[in-house]
Amino acid sequence: MSLGKKKDSFLYLLLLILLIAAPGIYFRILNEEWNTMLLNMLCTFCLFLLPIYILKNHIQKYAWLLLPVFLLGTINIACIYFYKMPINDGIIIVAINTNKDEFMELAAGFILPFLLMATAYLSLYFFCRQRLPKQIAPKKATILSSTSLIIVLFLPIFDNAAYGYFQKLRARLYTTFPTSFLYSVGVVYKQYQVMYGAADERSKYTFHSKQTGISNEEQVYILVIGESDRRDHWNLFGYKRNTTPRINKQENLIPFNNIHTDGYLTEFAVPILLTGVAPEKFMDHIKQKSIISAFKEAGFSTYWVSNQTDFGHISIHAAEADEQFHFLADGKNIKNINDDIELLQPIKEILSRKDSKKLIIVKLQGSHYDYSKRYPIGYDIFKPSNKAFRTAANDYTQKDVIINTYDNTVLYTDYVLDSMIQILQSRNKTSALLYVSDHGEDLFDDARNLSQHAAPIPSRYIAPVPMFIWYSPHLKKHSPTTIDWLIKNREKKGSSTNVFYTLNQLSGIHFSGLDSSQSFASSSYTERPRFILGGDFKIFSSDSLQ
Repeated sequence: MSLGKKKDSFLYLLLLILLIAAPGIYFRILNEEWNTMLLNMLCTFCLFLLPIYILKNHIQKYAWLLLPVFLLGTINIACIYFYKMPINDGIIIVAINTNKDEFMELAAGFILPFLLMATAYLSLYFFCRQRLPKQIAPKKATILSSTSLIIVLFLPIFDNAAYGYFQKLRARLYTTFPTSFLYSVGVVYKQYQVMYGAADERSKYTFHSKQTGISNEEQVYILVIGESDRRDHWNLFGYKRNTTPRINKQENLIPFNNIHTDGYLTEFAVPILLTGVAPEKFMDHIKQKSIISAFKEAGFSTYWVSNQTDFGHISIHAAEADEQFHFLADGKNIKNINDDIELLQPIKEILSRKDSKKLIIVKLQGSHYDYSKRYPIGYDIFKPSNKAFRTAANDYTQKDVIINTYDNTVLYTDYVLDSMIQILQSRNKTSALLYVSDHGEDLFDDARNLSQHAAPIPSRYIAPVPMFIWYSPHLKKHSPTTIDWLIKNREKKGSSTNVFYTLNQLSGIHFSGLDSSQSFASSSYTERPRFILGGDFKIFSSDSLQ
């Protein structure tokens, strides 16, 4: 081989590395992060040129070792293209908690473009790999590896962050693909290890709770956790469309007009509202039990009724219930129950039982994407919708169609919630229903064209969520002052953390750790700064989100 051809063939190795870096470059350009783009690109080249000296006689074999990186890279490209973010811990958590049917719903509009991108990407890999030299001269390999090491060590100098050298170096690796993927996997793995390792401590946790102020007559409290509902798409909270015609007509219903979620993902938001931990102390929830056990200790039978796959952080608290009804079973081989109305059957069955005091936690599919699968055709009111006109989830050019479909899910949720309230009304007993969504949803609201809710830095459309409390006349008779304070506090700002304290106090349950200043049902309720748990366990002020 001539000298010129050897030089040309070596350029194919550089092109291979550029292909690995390309998705990250595209992502940084999208976000106009020019300095980060340059530093990450240099980091990628240096990381893959570092081993050249050791592998100087096996360059083509080295290229084969890069194949898994390219296969993972196809997924990284898809995440960036469809969701405008690279693979991160949030996406990994979503993947863990997604069953086959949900995955197919998400992937339905992406399969063809993904296959085209993956084919092109991998074809370039094989094209370059076949043209690589078998070996590189020792002197050149030495220069490449040593120069790469020096550049990597000097990269933190060009980082303007305020922290120290080694933190900057670590941060560069954590934000550069593929080491960023390894870091994200490590974050999730460590999180789950700590969670399951705390099982013994959690099992010994006791509230010593008691119920006072209400007699031992029949009582039912239902906590309904919605999915991906944003407050500004509910007519109950001022949305221009009448998406909540039934709830609007309900008496004894108190809407809370300034509630934010404390977690950008279901996996984070639900444990927070069940345990009342602050988002900045999220992992504390693994050491304690939830509102389920607080009610159980006070003499209630407890039930978990879910239309989702409740893995990870949620599952450890669902397990506290006396009985669980999981419509998706193991989430792998059972049909995806799309109609939340089907949850009414186990609720009716539970209410027919003889135990006099019951707490029922209900988790809806609500407005989780694919929106068109979340409601029957009879609720396809806002048109055109995805029931008839298919679009990709990230197709912002079809924003109106997607929003129409989303609004139909809210309309259906209104029907489901109204049906639950009617069941409680028909029993004419002491009862209450508290509804709150786990988090909001991005709907192409601004120039970023974000969709759904996996962005590690939550947008200002993720935080505000709908919340209301319906109460029976019997409950008001027993606790008139409590109801009065709920009404007085309904305009005050709060978050899903307050659900734990509010529902306990509303039901007359007390224990030493119950902070009444965090309960909407208390005269001492106090507004606090609000925070939201985002990607990589970073905390953001939810009132300052962009």
